[in-house]
Amino acid sequence: MIRAVTIFYSDGWNVQPSNAAYLGHFAETDPYISEEGKKELEDALKALNRPTTFYKYPGTGHWFMEKDRPDAFKAQAAQLAWDRTVAFLHEHLERK
Repeated sequence: MIRAVTIFYSDGWNVQPSNAAYLGHFAETDPYISEEGKKELEDALKALNRPTTFYKYPGTGHWFMEKDRPDAFKAQAAQLAWDRTVAFLHEHLERK
């Protein structure tokens, strides 16, 4: 059973009913991801009553998490996204 899903800069999901919680990380400026697509994805997940939290990282573009892309990598935003991801996974995946 999938209990937690983390999305990094993507709006191309086929949302199916699930029991998972969702965490999304998005760049402020991203030519590959539309604001409308993000909003549609978030609305679809919330319509399914799934816990959903999406973050937008100011001053970032696509690939802001990628250290091997020095033109796009943003260390501070990447660390914050990673810290949020780890906390989210601990919250939703720890045995109860």
